[in-house]
Amino acid sequence: MKPVCGENPFSEDFHLSTVEMTDGEKFEMLDATVWGKLFPAKELKVLSRYLDGFKADPEQFIFKEHDTEKFLCVIGKGRVDILKEADKMHRKVLGRFKAGHVFGEMSLIDGRPRSAGAVARETTTLFLLAEQRFQELVENEPDTAIAIILRLCREVSMRLRLTSGKLVDYLAQEGDSI
Repeated sequence: MKPVCGENPFSEDFHLSTVEMTDGEKFEMLDATVWGKLFPAKELKVLSRYLDGFKADPEQFIFKEHDTEKFLCVIGKGRVDILKEADKMHRKVLGRFKAGHVFGEMSLIDGRPRSAGAVARETTTLFLLAEQRFQELVENEPDTAIAIILRLCREVSMRLRLTSGKLVDYLAQEGDSI
């Protein structure tokens, strides 16, 4: 069941502000991003019904490393950095994303705690697909769900390839080999 507009479908530890938007407004914002090029309008309209809108202020964490809530985010507007704890005092930026990019998908796919954190770098509008809503999408709109899953697989594959390349470069600098 879709949450009532303005109702937060997440735990009390979740601190993002809800953004009341119609499904049409969500569609228009997503259609203006790369998602509008990746998906036919029909699928994007279906997906829009399952997404919840939220706003993150500059420097606000969307989630932190080790958090356990399962949802992915699509950036409608703004910028987000993905951060990994290097030690208790320092974090490293793993990625920088802008409108149309998806992040946080790993927790939705594997159900494990977050491997990194995400922080807004400016006022950011996010569309969240929570685990329950994803299950509803799979049950009610399997064709659209398959298209989304395939897109996520491509995204994860691309990121794994980039990470592998960085690892090889790092090992080459250290004089090691795999």
